[in-house]
Amino acid sequence: MAGELIMITDDDRNIRRLYESYLVSAGYTVIQAVSGEDALKKLDEVVPDLILLDVQMQGMDGFMTIRAIRDQKGLLNTPVLFLTSAADPEVKVKGLESDADDYILKTTPKQEFIARIKAALKRTERYRKTGGSGSLSGHLSNMALADLLQSIGGANKTASITFEAMDAAIFVEKGVIVHARKGDFEGEQAIARIFYEEKGPFLVVFDQLPVNIPKNPLHLMNTLMNTAAYVDEVKAHVKRLELDKRAANIDFELAEYSEFKDFRDLSPIGCVDLILLMRGTLMDNLKKLVAAVKEKEIYLVRTQS
Repeated sequence: MAGELIMITDDDRNIRRLYESYLVSAGYTVIQAVSGEDALKKLDEVVPDLILLDVQMQGMDGFMTIRAIRDQKGLLNTPVLFLTSAADPEVKVKGLESDADDYILKTTPKQEFIARIKAALKRTERYRKTGGSGSLSGHLSNMALADLLQSIGGANKTASITFEAMDAAIFVEKGVIVHARKGDFEGEQAIARIFYEEKGPFLVVFDQLPVNIPKNPLHLMNTLMNTAAYVDEVKAHVKRLELDKRAANIDFELAEYSEFKDFRDLSPIGCVDLILLMRGTLMDNLKKLVAAVKEKEIYLVRTQS
């Protein structure tokens, strides 16, 4: 919904003016702050719908400012997007670890800039509609998994998220992923497989976690960023090799690749299914499958034209 109030915090007057022109042309209302200290003073009087925050400022930098913002109870759920001229991955990771909702390079084109603003506001609106409690249901074809998790994690909430069609669940406690499972897989291995499949309905139950789940905390935003990039890389290799259109025949002695014997009863099995079911990481499983095919211990058959 256009008309939301957005605060731009940057010590560069030209940057503030540029982004204000972008936002006003898109229908948003803008308030400017010239420093972290100025932003905090103004936040005592007004609560914006979103805050744009420069990382490198004189006095209080962006990291100091966001810590102060998150300490204010009324601003816990307000999306904060870091602005920076540096493409350094370490800066990005530090920003996300500081509870920023996104990270925008100052060289980002106007269209992408506005799209990121809209996406952050939509995630916050979805969360507010749930009231922060009770339950929320939907389908991953309508709401991407990353958006769903950002909506919950960015609001620093506790929730159990189940995915019946994937036999999977992710558990978040105060904005941190504390456990995930998919079939027999747990932790990051489970999360990678959930992201790879990303299908079916989901159910979110707020403020409830199973009593006896093992807890291995993972920073939500870092996990999303790293997992998305990793899964995209695996999918790109699968597509390039056309493994998504092939099944594996496992009918031989498998002298060198005995780990495939466990799936002989399922043969022929789709290559993607095999990669997801094997115990290793997705990339390691992909490499083993390719190697076994090259050694002619496994043969592939086409399943799609």
